[in-house]
Amino acid sequence: MPIKSLLPAHFSKQEHALDRIGGERLQTLGQQTDIDLWNPWQCPAEFLPHLAWAASVDLWNPNWPTNIKRRVIDEAPALHRIKGTKAAVIKALAALNIDATYKEWWQQIPQGERGTFIIEAYLRDNLDNTRDALLNAELTEALKRLLDAVKRGSQHYTLYTGIRHSADLAIAGTRAPSVTWHEINGEPRLPEVN
Repeated sequence: MPIKSLLPAHFSKQEHALDRIGGERLQTLGQQTDIDLWNPWQCPAEFLPHLAWAASVDLWNPNWPTNIKRRVIDEAPALHRIKGTKAAVIKALAALNIDATYKEWWQQIPQGERGTFIIEAYLRDNLDNTRDALLNAELTEALKRLLDAVKRGSQHYTLYTGIRHSADLAIAGTRAPSVTWHEINGEPRLPEVN
């Protein structure tokens, strides 16, 4: 059943066409009753930026993988409840799949300046599908913006970034006989077998 337009008759043909297309799109969404648009794990990927805005997500990048976008949106309400705490910093980075170590000024060796902390952030995945490098200046700036948004306002920090790999590392070696050739004073010598 077609949706009746609420646009006045004097609107242009293009505006009426847009209204009709938008109405058809909304009608198909209404037929998908099993989708909860407020649930980041069920919301269609094309609507995630709008859901992120509604959830007041502090840091958003349209180039993130979809699972990271969903996790960031899902964690946003809990993160807003604990903003300004150590747990908020760790949780915000964990939503981006970043392992973090947080050291208050009194935990540092030698002891740091009062009211400061050090955060060591280790990336486990590429957060930007459009780039090959895991770490770059843009990502570091984005992490700084995120930390500034979730930390206590009076705190200053030092951020160290790195990459953490989960692949197993194995080292193997073999030894085989080799042939070496030495020339001394330009006189040829027979090869030595080791």
